[in-house]
Amino acid sequence: MIDLYNNPHIEIIKEKYPDYFTGFVTSKGYKINSNQDRIRTLIDWEAMDKKYAIPYFMENSNKKIKNGLINSVFGQQNTIVLIEFGPNEPMVKTINKYFIEHWDDFISDYGSLGASLISLDGNFLMEFTDDTYYLLYSNFPIPIQ
Repeated sequence: MIDLYNNPHIEIIKEKYPDYFTGFVTSKGYKINSNQDRIRTLIDWEAMDKKYAIPYFMENSNKKIKNGLINSVFGQQNTIVLIEFGPNEPMVKTINKYFIEHWDDFISDYGSLGASLISLDGNFLMEFTDDTYYLLYSNFPIPIQ
């Protein structure tokens, strides 16, 4: 289990949820899903020109997703990311490499209601859904083998 509060790789964002995160996402040109009761995502993926979706709850998903993220354009960068885990969980800031190394702990420990991630420059966007599909949406391809 990842300790969000006593971890030198993680900074807790003390801004108001969800206003801070959704405001940041929209400031980078992305849309928020206005029909979250029907489509259980925070991001409006239907409005995206480039979107990719893969299941993240599959056999050997820890290794497959980790390797896919490492080998993606996201994994080739050094960037800081904001992560939200939904109500009653803290928003955090960390480096993408740390997130990739521990993605499954972040999601299994804190993302039971889904989780969204955006890089500070707005170039990378991901969302782990909390519906029965367990999809990882992204605005970049994640090569899974």
